[in-house]
Amino acid sequence: MTVADRTDGDNGAGGLEVALIAGHARAVPGETIFYAVRVTNTGSLAACNVCISDTLSGDSACIPGLAAGESVAVPLRHLIPASAPPGARVGEVIARADGAAPGAATYSIVVTSA
Repeated sequence: MTVADRTDGDNGAGGLEVALIAGHARAVPGETIFYAVRVTNTGSLAACNVCISDTLSGDSACIPGLAAGESVAVPLRHLIPASAPPGARVGEVIARADGAAPGAATYSIVVTSA
């Protein structure tokens, strides 16, 4: 995975920063890519009910919360459909929480021929 863009939320009270811990930048149809997302609470208040979702794969995970300054790595996976044509697939990982502005990171995976 190649991180193309990152948007960090910060509303003064608390914000989430999202960083992808890359798996593979290239994949073949039918392959599952495992990767992790590091979410950091950059604010001065706790963030509760933190949910991370991948818009491309539909995978998601939730954690109870993050204290101010705390970060956690959350594992996710992305199955490249068997029918995926060659080319770039672009997705976004979004972290949302109660008491914190959301954060997001955009990524791309290049699908090659099997």
